[in-house]
Amino acid sequence: MVMVMARTRMIKPEFWDDEKLATISRDARLVFIGLWTNSDDYGVVKGHPSWLKNTIFPYDDIRLGDFQKWLKELEGLSCILPFNSNNEKYYHIRNFLKHQTINRPSLAKNPSPPESIIDGSCTNHGSLIDETETETETETETETETETEEKRPPKVKHLDSVFLSEPEYKKLQEVLGQKSLDIGIEKLDYSITVKGGKYKDHYKTLLNWFKRGFLITQVNKKHTGIKEWLDGRNDHAAPG
Repeated sequence: MVMVMARTRMIKPEFWDDEKLATISRDARLVFIGLWTNSDDYGVVKGHPSWLKNTIFPYDDIRLGDFQKWLKELEGLSCILPFNSNNEKYYHIRNFLKHQTINRPSLAKNPSPPESIIDGSCTNHGSLIDETETETETETETETETETEEKRPPKVKHLDSVFLSEPEYKKLQEVLGQKSLDIGIEKLDYSITVKGGKYKDHYKTLLNWFKRGFLITQVNKKHTGIKEWLDGRNDHAAPG
């Protein structure tokens, strides 16, 4: 297990008047912020209660049972989603990347959560818990899925088979850098067009490849060709 150094994070003004967060205790809300600062740049934090308690509240005499109760409150709102990897517990902070602008993310220090957990969580800025949660983030809390679909920007084709919306492309430019993004699109296009790869979400696929160091490695090396890179990988089917 790799320890992650605490990081500076952003707290939006909407945090303090979020009605759903107001239904949980003040201490649970403070723990929520503490989880942000101790997660990696992809919203994953070690989930051992004793470690979290001592890291977030190093000078406070807090019973472990009380701290676990605050974690349960956050789980109850789906603010944090627990998962296990190699017999260790972790939390995925839901919608983490909607609140935090990570210009130069470090490589992943913690295991990636299952795709069923991260599905729908890795997009740009949004509300604190759900995309339809506060009127400051969406027009109304009762917005239907159909209306949401209509508001999504259209996908633009890159090369022959890669589709990204303009906001997705700009976000990838910020996170990956133009050189890594160009290489990623080329590799993804080759995988789909030539090798018949299927990816549900091209944005998440490119983000995940970068997170796992695949694109960084290629930028720092001489370009050996798309076919060689894909053929040499054991795990080219990134989530998507």
